[in-house]
Amino acid sequence: AAAHTDEEEDGGHRRVHDVVIEFEGSGAWPTDEAAIRKIKTAFLIKLQSDMSSEFGIESDLTAAYADVKYPDHIFRVRIFHPKEVGGI
Repeated sequence: AAAHTDEEEDGGHRRVHDVVIEFEGSGAWPTDEAAIRKIKTAFLIKLQSDMSSEFGIESDLTAAYADVKYPDHIFRVRIFHPKEVGGI
């Protein structure tokens, strides 16, 4: 996917780069799509917490993605699970 820009409050722009994380398949994942979304959100919350506490890196969080912020770039991190795409 192509990078796009995100306007900041001060009028500056940062390039937004899409990042997709796909975990190895496991029988430990739930089969219910709502439960999968909750687990994905929990992973993003943990990512945000660790990036902040261990590296001092800012990020914004939604239920669908985390925007990890660097001076000139934003990395929009999403978690992919095949169950959500085709009911595999």
